[in-house]
Amino acid sequence: MNYSWLTSLFILLVFLCGCTPDNPKTLNERLRNKVISWSDGQASSYEFLADGSLIAIGGDFPTEGYGGGIWESVSEDGSFKIVMDPAEPDIFHIARMQTALAQGTTFLFEAYTDGQLTSSSTKSYTIISYGDVTNTHKASAIKARASAYITRYANDLYTLDLIVEDRNSKIKKIFTEGDMIHTEVMVTNAHKWRNNPPIILSEEWQSAKNLKTIMTIHYHDGTIEKGTFLSSGFRDKSILVFDDAWF
Repeated sequence: MNYSWLTSLFILLVFLCGCTPDNPKTLNERLRNKVISWSDGQASSYEFLADGSLIAIGGDFPTEGYGGGIWESVSEDGSFKIVMDPAEPDIFHIARMQTALAQGTTFLFEAYTDGQLTSSSTKSYTIISYGDVTNTHKASAIKARASAYITRYANDLYTLDLIVEDRNSKIKKIFTEGDMIHTEVMVTNAHKWRNNPPIILSEEWQSAKNLKTIMTIHYHDGTIEKGTFLSSGFRDKSILVFDDAWF
């Protein structure tokens, strides 16, 4: 009796069972296809999409969204793990919910480097908004991990910092324009692009005002991406004196 067809059927079933489109780590309905924001988050909101992708929108990130992150469920209560750069999977954060994930839930953040816990927050963060994704930014999100944020130093000196990660040297050049952009250009050390010289904000700047910055990112393969940033608030480093290497 020829059993070759049974063998073929068995192999096909094994293949199909092993290739389910659903990742068990993204099946948690508390997280799947949810848009979430929390206190002191670097983004205004995060989209946790069903395919495991994480989109960071606004805040330090572009209003179009940064679409390079990934997420996983850690427990049924809605605790989650986020990796902002999949090229470095051993650098990630885990948010551990104090109660089941919902608007108003508090949680603690743990930071990991090389897969090892490096810091655990004693400060509680709060879920500000929580709901279903209705209009995803997946189509508009840029792939470059670009950010723009304001830093406060001693003597009430504020700077606008522009940073684009480029660990694989895929970016050819970056053009910038905006409310506080004058002669600054973006330069790279082969792994990260930064504005140079530093952008020191004028006395007229108010922390409640959004500063608009636009980055146009040109890749070596001819691809062009554009990110729009609306920066407000600041990262407080007021215990440090700003060191301006240009003066």
